[in-house]
Amino acid sequence: MLGELAVLYLFLGGAGAGCVAACALADLLWLREPFGADGHGPELPADPDRRAVALGFATGLAALAAGVACLGFDLGRIDRVLALFLTPQLTVMTVGAWSLVALVAVALVLAAVRFLYLPQVGRPVVAVLEVAAVVLGVVVMAYTGLLLQGLHGFALWRSLWLPALFALSSASSGAALLMLCAAWASEGAGPSALMETLARVDAVVIVAEAVVAALFVGMAAAGDHPSAAASAWSLLDGPLAAAWWLGFCAVGLALPLAAEAACLLGGPRAGAVWERWPQLPVIAAAAVLAGAVCLRWAVVDAGMQRPLELQEPDAVLTLGDDAGTDREDAALAALDDRIAQALRADAPHAPGWAADEREGLIAIWSS
Repeated sequence: MLGELAVLYLFLGGAGAGCVAACALADLLWLREPFGADGHGPELPADPDRRAVALGFATGLAALAAGVACLGFDLGRIDRVLALFLTPQLTVMTVGAWSLVALVAVALVLAAVRFLYLPQVGRPVVAVLEVAAVVLGVVVMAYTGLLLQGLHGFALWRSLWLPALFALSSASSGAALLMLCAAWASEGAGPSALMETLARVDAVVIVAEAVVAALFVGMAAAGDHPSAAASAWSLLDGPLAAAWWLGFCAVGLALPLAAEAACLLGGPRAGAVWERWPQLPVIAAAAVLAGAVCLRWAVVDAGMQRPLELQEPDAVLTLGDDAGTDREDAALAALDDRIAQALRADAPHAPGWAADEREGLIAIWSS
């Protein structure tokens, strides 16, 4: 039902929204960069933190655009995409699609005012757009989980913890993208104030994400719904255990948390840690992004598994079982009666049809 493009859309949409929201918050609460006639012009600012935020808006916009492209290709038909906007209904998918498009438009303006000289767009207008970017970013981050939760027939995704898990993962991915931009903008000059702040915030988000992930998979595995429990156990001790434990838990949670803690908990030696291993923030950011992809892939794949619920032994027919010979003969006799009835309705093709149909049904039944 959901393929690789859908998984990429969930990742790119969430990471792009998180990056745009993080950039907007950084400017609103801290940088307060001037714009309009007081702006710096078409060139990037000299301050590495402001340069990182400008690059972050562009990176988040690119991720959002790529996510929209993945969604369009996954739907396969342009009329399905247009139907979300031409005939809107109050559904999670419609609200999420409109929020995604609105966030792309807002991010486009916020990136343009940093790479182009637009004297008519002053600081008050930018501040309003940044507040809108934060609100829309939170909606899109939550939407990636609500979209799965709203799909009926997949017990694992019905968990109340899934939207929170995807929202926290998107926030961490957005911080990771901005951290990569900060590392590039610093040009090897050491950790900037923005990079240290991002590392602190991301460490807290990762801890919260680990707690929510444990609640999500633990409650599903211990629950009374057999399908949800089977899907959860496929994550814990099944075919998707490597993606969950190694890709998500080890690479996406433990590794970046250890790298950020090494830089932030060193006390007076924290600066020395950053200088000795300047690649640690890049490693942490790359690990967060890789873990976010593994999380979505594992959860989507596990949720789409439709394990058969156990039936009563008397309701199960196994051809070739000596204990069920009488029931088998009765079932085959009933099958022959049904074939005979069908033969009378399709007499011209009776001989070949009867043999093929009977053998085919028996083969399917016995499997």
